[in-house]
Amino acid sequence: MTRYIKIKRQQLDDMRKELETTHSVEERVTKAIDYLRSERLSDWKRIYLDLLARAMWMPKMASETKALQEELLEVILTAHNVWGVQKKELARLVLASLDGLAMQYLQGVPEGEIALAYNLLEKTILRMVQTEKES
Repeated sequence: MTRYIKIKRQQLDDMRKELETTHSVEERVTKAIDYLRSERLSDWKRIYLDLLARAMWMPKMASETKALQEELLEVILTAHNVWGVQKKELARLVLASLDGLAMQYLQGVPEGEIALAYNLLEKTILRMVQTEKES
């Protein structure tokens, strides 16, 4: 399983590189969601969700996937801030939403429905970011 964790970490690095040149929050949100929902990541999503499911039964896997999720949270919260999200709780909400949409995608929910959900998620994130900036 450690091999799969390494694959996931490589994907995280690829995502960081893809997003590092984008500066406005709005562009980062849009680009990150587009990146995460791209067809080329369907195997990545399968591996990731499989690792999360196995973690329920395997303590070692649980600690590895927790570390992986913490890395994902850091991608969301980084200084060159992918999402514009400052609080870890908000980053966890974003991550949980993306995980759920990935699961539905893999279960065969029609692409049109998934696209609408991603659009709603993007708008919601942008509103949360704006609210956070104002507070």
